Amino acid sequence: MADLQGIILNLKDYQRLLERLEDLKVLKEMRKKTLKFSKLEEFLHN
Repeated sequence: MADLQGIILNLKDYQRLLERLEDLKVLKEMRKKTLKFSKLEEFLHN
């Protein structure tokens, strides 16, 4: 099988792919942070 040299994507599909990559970057950064928990009453009060 030949090596893949490139692909053709619909522009909307490409934009969705870029959005998903950005989402993954954000999730990766969020996972690095320590989780903070609060009581439901406190959450609802704020």
